[in-house]
Formats: sequence, structure tokens, C-alpha cells
Amino acid sequence: YNGDMYCAKSNAVLKFQDTSWILVGSCTGDAHCLKVFDGKLIAGGEFSKINSTTVHYIAQYDGSTWSSIGNGFTGLDHDVECLAVYNGQLIAGGFFETEFGDTTQLNNIARWDGSKWQPLAGGIPDGNVETMDTFQGELYASGVYMQYADTVACNKIARWNGTTWQAVGTNEGVQSNELHTYKDRLYSTGSMTQNGSTFTVGYWDDIKWNDISGDTIGYSTYSLDFLHDTLYLGGLGIFPYNGDFVGTAMLDLNTISTSNDAVKETTAIKLFPNPTNDVFKISCDQGQGKQLILFNSTGRMIFEKQVTCGDRVNVSELPDGIYFVKIRSASNNWNGKIIISR
Repeated sequence: YNGDMYCAKSNAVLKFQDTSWILVGSCTGDAHCLKVFDGKLIAGGEFSKINSTTVHYIAQYDGSTWSSIGNGFTGLDHDVECLAVYNGQLIAGGFFETEFGDTTQLNNIARWDGSKWQPLAGGIPDGNVETMDTFQGELYASGVYMQYADTVACNKIARWNGTTWQAVGTNEGVQSNELHTYKDRLYSTGSMTQNGSTFTVGYWDDIKWNDISGDTIGYSTYSLDFLHDTLYLGGLGIFPYNGDFVGTAMLDLNTISTSNDAVKETTAIKLFPNPTNDVFKISCDQGQGKQLILFNSTGRMIFEKQVTCGDRVNVSELPDGIYFVKIRSASNNWNGKIIISR
């Protein structure tokens, strides 16, 4: 935030300055998560106050002072466990029922509309939300006790398209400790099941879960992040080939096999010219009509339209940058990117 590194920890938010960590937020409970939104640093956790300011489990920092976001939250359990930004709005997930002082049921997940915390349909009525991230224009949320998102059976993970909740995959069960989007995949640590096989590290390609834990990743992977196409993991029971247990691991993503259906499909669709400055054309096998959805680099949907093979898509009014393209048909999904450069 503002060029500095921050850390959420037990009873505090810290900033790294010069050669040491300094206290910027003294909390009455643990701080669990941080997110930059609308020019401010957002902190969520189990704290009702930060630096003596009452905030009810979520607060914003402008570089000098902390303040509440709306009235915060309340419920039988009081906890904000994760934060995300989706469609330009701040999303909070955790253990809470309503905004403090309000009766509208939020059910463990809510969006900030600039003046009030609003529900995402019926929310997650039967469990906490532990982790969230955006992928291909949808918000993914996971929690160990989640069985329903609104009224949709979801088995610990669900996705929100801005209007409704949907299950993810075959609904065999994904207990994610952390979700993290990198390039054209949504990565997860924890426990994922696909076709009866359970693994601890994998990615979702918008069709199915794919195992990348191999022989080197054991149980209880808690966190992940990326640097230069390398996946870094933290947790318990992570071990290298020599069998010694360690707490961290790294995986070169360029070594991952891509022999799955989603990647095979990429040979059937091409976008050109790429980069483009105003229009790109869709080259694909002839067949039924398709739905094209375009997202910007933050995962926000720009537009969607029905297309057929050979159609030209006008992007002349969009600013330069990298955009993600999802093309759906009755039988397949395809994910790619288009670069606009002038």
C-alpha cells in the first residue's frame, strides 16, 4: 500500500519501514486479512476496535488514521476472514450475520456499495467464508462448512456471477485454504476432489480441477503466491523428494503438464491479430453459436455478446492493456487473452 509492505497478525497491523516492522494498528483481536481498495488499506479480522476506534471487525486506513466502513458487522460469531474486489466493489467474507445496527441478513459475505453493506443474494447461510478470489469475471468463495450458497448446493466452494450463485465443477468437494488467480487459472490449496481422486494443490480451468501436487506436496497446505511463473506454498506436511518435512515449497509452473481438455481446446480457437489496435477476428471450427465474454485485467466484465466463427469484435473504444476472453459453447469453454496496443 502506497509503496510499503503491510502485515496482518495477532492483535496488530504492521508496516515494514527501513529495516524493521512498526505498529500502525493496535487491534482488540487478531487481524486476518488486508486488501487495497479505493486508495485505502482495508483490514479485516476479529477486532472490534483498532487504535481505540470502534470499527466492528473491518476498517480502512488512509495512511494516517483508521476508520470504520459503514457500521461493520455483527452476529453470533464476529470475524472477517477474507477480502476481495469484484465488479469495482469491496467484498468481505467471514463469520457474520448482519451489518452492525441493521437487520438485513448478509449471511457471512457482503459487498460495500459505498454507503451500506449489501447481501450477495442469500449469501452463505450455513458456514463461514475463508477465502475468495476473482476468476474469469466471477467471484469464487470457499469455506470448510459451506454446503449451500443461497439455496444452491455447493459442497464448500461456489461462484458468484454478479446475480446468482453456482456450484463449481462436479460438486465432489473442495475445501480451499486459499484461492489465488494467476494468469488463466484459479489455484487452490487445501483439499480438492475430482473424479474420486483427492489432492492438496491444484487449479481450476473453468471446466474441472487439475492435480499439481504430485509426489512432493503432502497435507495441510495453507497459503500460496506467485513470482515469475513459480508457485510458492506454505504450510505443514510439505516435503521434497528426500522425504524431510519442511514448511515451504516452490513449483515451476512451466513444468506442469497441460494435457487436459481445457488446454486441448485452445488449438481450436484463435484470436487475430493479437496484439490488435481496434478489431480482432475469431478463428475457430464451424459449429453452433458461441458466447464471448471480455474481462479486463482485474477480472471485471467489459461486455458479452453472441458470436460465430469468423466474426470480428470491435475493441477500438477500450484502453490499451491485456484483456481476458472467455468463449462458451454448448460443449466447451475456451479461455484466452487479447492485447490491445496502439
